[in-house]
Amino acid sequence: MLSLAGQRVPGGVVRGDATRLPFVSDGVDAVVIVWLLHLLPDPVSVLAEAVRVLRPGGVLITSVDKDDAYFVEESDIAQVTAELRRQYAPRVPDGSAQVLGWAAERGLGLAGQTVFPGMGQGRSPRRWREVIEAGHIPWCSHATADQVTDVRRRLAELPDQDTARPDPLYQLIALKA
Repeated sequence: MLSLAGQRVPGGVVRGDATRLPFVSDGVDAVVIVWLLHLLPDPVSVLAEAVRVLRPGGVLITSVDKDDAYFVEESDIAQVTAELRRQYAPRVPDGSAQVLGWAAERGLGLAGQTVFPGMGQGRSPRRWREVIEAGHIPWCSHATADQVTDVRRRLAELPDQDTARPDPLYQLIALKA
């Protein structure tokens, strides 16, 4: 992700360790963690560090449920893929239930939530078949070959093969200390 960001903002990226923020304890008003927790095997150390630096009454804003964003809005693709996602979606580290449970155990309460669209990121049936065939969809990598073939066939039968479906809706939550 750092190299991708570097291409988009040459000279404008900084690499840091989210488990060792350079701030005193209880010293900041807000910590924002977007599109990070889903990449970590266990986000607890990052969340704990964010809480450490928050002042009393501070706010932690984080994205959750990133992998579900494509399916927030109902679509024909959501219907075709629903059963495989239900059966084989791996446990994700940024699941809202897990993050909210962890936060509650540490005295943080939900202060707000919203969604924002991934503008231009909606995928067409053809594009979904391509990313499935490339092995980029975790719930397909756990399914049987026959199940994946069936989903690819059903995607190929959908109308408007090159028309993108709704943009993903990414969820943000605000947790108050």
